[in-house]
Amino acid sequence: MLKHALITSSIVLSAATFAAQQMPEAISYPFVYQLDEREKGLSDVHKVKLLEDGLPSLQARLDLIKKAQKTIDIEYFIFNTDKAGKLFTAALIEAAKRDVKIRILVDKNITIFKLNHYIAHFLKEDHGIEVRYYNDSKDAALVQYRTHRKFIIIDAEDEINGQEAITGGRNIGEEYFDMSHGFNFHDRDMWIKGPAVKAMKDTFDIFWNDDLTVKPEKVTFKTPPKYVPREDDPHAFHRAYEREMHFYKMFKKKMDKAKEFTTVTDEERKLFDVIESKTRKTLDGLKEYGCPEIIFASDHPGGRKFIKRLIPGSRQEFTDSVKAIRKVLDKKIVDLDESIIVDSPYLLSNKITKQLVSYLNEKEIDFTLYTNSLASTDAFYVAANFYTRHEFKQREGMNVHLHKGKFFGDAEVFDEEAKKAYWGTHSKTQIYDNEEVMIGTYNIDNRSNYYNAEMGIFCKGDQGFVDEVKKAIEFRVGNGMKLVNREEAIDNKTGESLDPLGDAPLSKIIMMKFFTPLSVLIKDLL
Repeated sequence: MLKHALITSSIVLSAATFAAQQMPEAISYPFVYQLDEREKGLSDVHKVKLLEDGLPSLQARLDLIKKAQKTIDIEYFIFNTDKAGKLFTAALIEAAKRDVKIRILVDKNITIFKLNHYIAHFLKEDHGIEVRYYNDSKDAALVQYRTHRKFIIIDAEDEINGQEAITGGRNIGEEYFDMSHGFNFHDRDMWIKGPAVKAMKDTFDIFWNDDLTVKPEKVTFKTPPKYVPREDDPHAFHRAYEREMHFYKMFKKKMDKAKEFTTVTDEERKLFDVIESKTRKTLDGLKEYGCPEIIFASDHPGGRKFIKRLIPGSRQEFTDSVKAIRKVLDKKIVDLDESIIVDSPYLLSNKITKQLVSYLNEKEIDFTLYTNSLASTDAFYVAANFYTRHEFKQREGMNVHLHKGKFFGDAEVFDEEAKKAYWGTHSKTQIYDNEEVMIGTYNIDNRSNYYNAEMGIFCKGDQGFVDEVKKAIEFRVGNGMKLVNREEAIDNKTGESLDPLGDAPLSKIIMMKFFTPLSVLIKDLL
């Protein structure tokens, strides 16, 4: 019904030129939902709030879980089993006791996957919480296609009391909620209420049932082996017994750990109170805005088979049929008149970004970027590309500002040790002509452009919301440094000349330089 609601454009493969084309049929509702309230004679259909700081954003999720009456749908790229993951899971378990139907979809990227099938077993058997995994394929051609989408949705079918969600850059883990003593992210989420949440849930259903989504493997139970020695060969028996006992102990350890993770203890109940005491005042003070013109856009699930990659034009065909968020972003770029502000953890040049920057320079659009220095990123292999001469050349015309790597501001964090950690930006935010905001999961890199399933909410029509997001980015920029060249940056507060690598430790600098040739070689996969 909304198949023709949105006209988008695609960057033409010629210097600094864009050409408009209609949205491909495959990219339609629910993967693109659009509503202009004023055009329809409506008002106050969608409500939004900005969740800028980590600890309050965790509490906001706990509040949603506590508020849910019928359903909770959750999708994340990362779901850690640390303190934050335990608290989040404990809240879900409490909701399950109220007969709330809960579904969790987690990406099964082997490098970051933690919510294993032992945990899934206890969540299902003890609490009725269902877990599925997105893309456990070992196929080298498909393994890089991940779901990078991030949200929690409650009561999506209830138009009166439900249809609430939180989405943005944060995964589930201590580092996303200002709790880690090693590394934390300055990130950004938004709370949203309204029918766009139903569209989000409808895309979740499609991901949940997609061919790339699998149920956790069943737990194969083990019992301790019996020690009954054989007189004819006692040594061989003993070795077999020790081997079986080793496997049993490993199994029992994993089961015990999973059981512990899925059991709510007094420690979690105390932490709920601690976090609420630190965040309630902030949450109560959040301003609620409208979103008169809203677009929710999400990529489809799926990936390109290897054989398809050999066919000329295959990538464009894949983009046209799957990458809805890119189509909407392209349209926003085409329509720019004056400026774009981007807060992104990465900026890696590719065919798309080269054309984008060239196009913006030709139109004399002011392009301000806030991103990470080496000190403020946990991905040194991406920084290895960022600091090359080639990447500097691609960013000509941009105003580039870098996070210096340290905590700043007066936000309430979990404890004082968290402030001493390294910090970086993980936000995925864009502001168009100071009148429209996108908050989502999309990074400016090859993974977001070509591989990951991404999503975003575009909000226009309430200038207060735009101004608050802009002020938040400007605050971060003001505490950062402006990149001058490959050898120099300028402190935005003091004007002092700084190392553009930020406060990176020597070990990280050495690691980046050592891996730079390889990082440049595999840039298309980063």
